[in-house]
Amino acid sequence: ITDVIPGVTLTLLDADSDTTITLNIDRDIDGLMDKISDFVDAYNEVASYIHQQQSYDEEKQEPGGILFGDGTLFSIQSQLSSVVVGSIWGVDSDFSTLALAGITVDKEGQLSIDTDKLRGYLQTNFNDIRYLFTASGITSDGTLEYISHTRDTNPGEYTVNITQVATKSTATSDTAVDSTLGSNETITITDGTRTATIDLTSSMTITDIINAINTELDSVYTQRLVGSESLYADSSQSQVITSSTTWDSIYNASGQSANLQNGDVISFTGTTRNGSSISGSYTISDVSSDTIQGLITAIHEAYGNDVTVSIDGNGRIVVTDKYEGNSQLSLTIDEPSDRNLDFGTVLTTNSGGQEGRYSMDITASNDGSNHLVLAYDAYGSGHSFTISETADLLWTGGDQTVDNGQDVAGTINGESATGNGQVLTGDDDQPNVAGLSVRYTGTDTGDIGTIKFITGAAEEFDRVLFGITDPYEGYLAYKQDSLQGTIKQLEDRIKQMEERLDRKMEQMVNQFVAMEKALSVIQSQSQWLTGQIESLSSGWRY
Repeated sequence: ITDVIPGVTLTLLDADSDTTITLNIDRDIDGLMDKISDFVDAYNEVASYIHQQQSYDEEKQEPGGILFGDGTLFSIQSQLSSVVVGSIWGVDSDFSTLALAGITVDKEGQLSIDTDKLRGYLQTNFNDIRYLFTASGITSDGTLEYISHTRDTNPGEYTVNITQVATKSTATSDTAVDSTLGSNETITITDGTRTATIDLTSSMTITDIINAINTELDSVYTQRLVGSESLYADSSQSQVITSSTTWDSIYNASGQSANLQNGDVISFTGTTRNGSSISGSYTISDVSSDTIQGLITAIHEAYGNDVTVSIDGNGRIVVTDKYEGNSQLSLTIDEPSDRNLDFGTVLTTNSGGQEGRYSMDITASNDGSNHLVLAYDAYGSGHSFTISETADLLWTGGDQTVDNGQDVAGTINGESATGNGQVLTGDDDQPNVAGLSVRYTGTDTGDIGTIKFITGAAEEFDRVLFGITDPYEGYLAYKQDSLQGTIKQLEDRIKQMEERLDRKMEQMVNQFVAMEKALSVIQSQSQWLTGQIESLSSGWRY
């Protein structure tokens, strides 16, 4: 329940008319102080890292870190500190900066909290502190409600102009039920895959009809699949099968024995409640001792134990979803060929089956003149439903497709906006109100009020950090890409230099080898000449 106490959601667990519960609602000041303290600690950790990187040891003549003098780091520091010392637009001037709320910064860039001052303001000026920290939308009219914004929404006060109010898809019966319906009627209401069928009797008044329809529309059902064929434990069909019936004791609807044999395999396929496929099989080892419970267990396990499987009082297999609501649960059984075993189709439409669904978002009412009105609970063009009757007593023209809901239309700050139900959102390409969403619940058109959007320091930090760290749009990623590009260029240059060195080395080796060969030739010639000279010298001696 969300509409009893503004801003409070109540979850009702049980009913006890003899018990009175007192609910005390208060602001968790200690919790808020802890969150602000965590924010300050996180900021100080980043500021300390940046300061350490940018420091320089004069004595050792060493920089504090590898990012010393880096322009990107200076830019990050400047952006973060600008939020700390900057003024937040739209906040009371007495609370428009963090320092005014008791959060100050020292010369080292470290934040500190005056806890007494901040705690006092949280107790006496809570909304002012809330606006200082968080993104907020303040509307001037009770029919206008702030919903959300995006990073592209600029702070400011904007006029909302409505040209078309939102409406619900609604159908009003042609026939008024002034006394009683007069004849029996069955009405079927369909919304997508959800269907509600209501049997109306001739004695029902318009109030009875409305109550019967709303009761059915509010009902929640669990999906149940039932086999179309009954199986029996004797040929006379006097006793249906149970989970403990052995496979050699099964007879079909014609009184024929199933004639199952050892080793026969029963396979099956299906889908879970969320549409995921399942498959499995069961092998009969001994027809005289194995029972139908074996197949039941195999199916149960194939669905991950999210269904219950049983044999009903008519000898039919039944598969029931473990959870209520919309379900895509299905099952197909393939019996062994050349046997007389047939479980039939296993469907929600078979007798005893039930389509699972949640309650339907449609409400029946009286238009004041005893005409039946069926209306979708939500506003806008995106919601429709159909109505069909067996006798066309209420809508005499036959089946109805109800899709006449309209979306709100208008502008914010004179800039284009798109409606969805009662929510009007500034278009993405608009300079100020891009992504700003408001809900309009009134019935008037024209300038119906203003929305004052305040970013707050937390939103400002979020936007700054997004601009820095986003892997696609952040300039830190761009800086990383740039550095990687520089590294790649240096690696390419190193590779080229190494290739040149290799070629130079090869050239020098070749030259050295050639020199060695030349020296070898010279040495040989020298040795030959030496020998010749020695011979000549020896001849001259005689």
